[in-house]
Amino acid sequence: MLVIENAATWHSYCRWNTQRAVFSAVVYGDGKRFVDGIRYMSDIFAELGGTRGVLYFGDLDIAGVRIPHRASAHMAKLGFPQIESDLRSYRWLLECSSIDFDEPGIEPASVAEIAWLGELASAATKLLGTGHRLAEHIGWEFLASRCE
Repeated sequence: MLVIENAATWHSYCRWNTQRAVFSAVVYGDGKRFVDGIRYMSDIFAELGGTRGVLYFGDLDIAGVRIPHRASAHMAKLGFPQIESDLRSYRWLLECSSIDFDEPGIEPASVAEIAWLGELASAATKLLGTGHRLAEHIGWEFLASRCE
């Protein structure tokens, strides 16, 4: 199952997944609200016929790494698997997005929050450490050009 942070990208991934059938579900995370929505994960798993692995894709910024990190803590309390980063989507983001500046005054992401990105943690540390961010702009045209 894939959770997408923002609405426009969620719509593109839903359309792409309808053709590719990569994920059992593509869920709209609704930004920071996803953390509170974890309490409904058992309903989603029931609808899907059982517990699934959960991948997450969102903005590559401080809030974007905090959301799944906090959501994973809630998942663990409910006995569900940890939320993992959708590394393929984050690689695509690093490949095709333009850098924006982050909002000043936000507390830096912790090592644990950035480590959630696995093999991409180093690139994220470099990006976030300079006050930059990548908005999750992966649209339908980009996805349609990708083979699975």
